[in-house]
Amino acid sequence: MVMAEGVATGWAQDFYNWPDESFEEIDSTLAVQQYIQQNIRADCSNIDKILEPSEEKYGHLRQFCLELNGLVVKLQSECHPDTCTQMTATEQ
Repeated sequence: MVMAEGVATGWAQDFYNWPDESFEEIDSTLAVQQYIQQNIRADCSNIDKILEPSEEKYGHLRQFCLELNGLVVKLQSECHPDTCTQMTATEQ
């Protein structure tokens, strides 16, 4: 995953280092998610490859939420009510 970039030592270096498989070879209930993560790990800038297989939109949405959660965790130490304006989806 992209969130693990920059980690050069220890177990984290090998954590995402599994062999690539074609989508048809993946035998798992989370095959779409695993395939998407594999494509992100291979080249996070190759959007066309990441969006394969395009029929399964739920898997892409799920992966987006996982990546977004990582961003939120990183921003917690940077954003505080006095430095970042609050975003709301209501008329509050």
